[in-house]
Amino acid sequence: ARPFVKIQEGCNFSCTYCAIPRARGRSVSRGIKDIVDEIVMIEASGYSEVVLTGIHIGHYGLDLTPKVRLHELVEAILKETGSIRIRLSSLEAPEVSNEIIELLIDERICPHLHIPLQSGDDSILNLMKRPYNVRSFIDKVNEVYERIPNIALGTDVIVGFPGEGEREFQNTLNLLKELPFSYLHIFPYSPRPGTVASEMEGQLPGDVKKERVRILKEVDRQKRSLYRGVQIGRLLTVVTERPVEEGFVKGKSENYLNVYLKDSAFQRSKLLKVKILEQFRDGLLGIPLKNV
Repeated sequence: ARPFVKIQEGCNFSCTYCAIPRARGRSVSRGIKDIVDEIVMIEASGYSEVVLTGIHIGHYGLDLTPKVRLHELVEAILKETGSIRIRLSSLEAPEVSNEIIELLIDERICPHLHIPLQSGDDSILNLMKRPYNVRSFIDKVNEVYERIPNIALGTDVIVGFPGEGEREFQNTLNLLKELPFSYLHIFPYSPRPGTVASEMEGQLPGDVKKERVRILKEVDRQKRSLYRGVQIGRLLTVVTERPVEEGFVKGKSENYLNVYLKDSAFQRSKLLKVKILEQFRDGLLGIPLKNV
C-alpha cells in the first residue's frame, strides 16, 4: 500500500556500536532521474504514498557528480509527480536542514520525522561517536516542532550501552520525557563482533538492560497515547492499507498513526479524509468523509 523506494545504500558514519559501514560500505546514491522515474511509475500504478528509504538518506547525493542534497531530490519528485505523497524515513538531527523543514510544510510531504537520539547523555553520545550533542539535538527537535506543531516525531534509543550508569540513564529518561516525541523505538545494547563498543569496558548485565527497557517502554506507551489523544476531532488524510477483522480497514495517516475505519468498498492505497473519533486498538478510530 505504501511502496518503499531505496534512494541510497551504505553509511559514512563510524558509530562504535554499528557494523553497517563494514557490511554495506560507504554511502552510494542513485541518480535523481532514476528515482523520479520509479516514483512516476508507482504513482501511475495507483499508489498514493511512497517512502524514501536507505541506510543513511541524509547523505543522499553527496557522492554524486555534481553533488545534490536530499531536499533537491524531494523537490524534483514533487515537480514530476501529480499527487502522490512522500514520506521520509530516518534522518539524523544535523541533517534536518532548513530546506527539509520547509518541505515538511508542503501538504504532499508527510509531517513525520524519525530522528535517532540513541542516548540523552553527552558522555555516552561521545562514546558512541554520534555526530551531535544533547543541546543541539534538543534545539533541532524544538525547531521542527515549533514550525509543524502536529508533526509525528519518533526516535531510536539504545539502552545499556557500555558505561551507561544510573546517572547517564536518568539523563536519557528525563530527556525523552521532556521532548515532544510521539513514539520511541527502544533497543537494549547488543555487542556486534568487531565493533569498537564490543571491546569497551563497562558492559552492563542483561537484567539491568531489561529493567531500563521496561522503564522506557512505559514512557513510549504514555507518549503514544498522548499523541493519539490530541488527534481526536481532527481531520487526517489516511492511506488505506488492508482489511482487518470485523469489517474494519486499517490505514496510515500522514502523521504515521494507524487509523481504523469502516469502508465497504475497500481499495488498497486509496487516500481518504477521515474524521478521528477516539483512540482504538493500537491507533485511532475514524469516519471516512471523502476521497482526497
